[in-house]
Amino acid sequence: QVSQAKIALESQDVISKVMNNIIQITPSEVWYDRITISNNTLSLTAYASSLQGFGKFLSGIQSNSLYSGVRVGKIESSATKGAQMQFDVSLTIANASPGKSRGKK
Repeated sequence: QVSQAKIALESQDVISKVMNNIIQITPSEVWYDRITISNNTLSLTAYASSLQGFGKFLSGIQSNSLYSGVRVGKIESSATKGAQMQFDVSLTIANASPGKSRGKK
């Protein structure tokens, strides 16, 4: 039970670290429809009010050492008020997976 509790706490730490980081990276021109964190993968669907805002966001996550394997799944124009585009991004959370520490006791 102690090892399961430790894994759960590590997962919460990872989620907190990632969400705080995403908040700092995200320009005001970008907002989220959905964010999913599973194992060491983050997937999101977001809107951008400008191409420049999308570019700032993408540059921010690509240059951040917390993330690797950044993939843009789709980019399309959006009918949502204030949004020029909708996009999907998935990435790997580098060195932050609680599964990596399971072997350490």
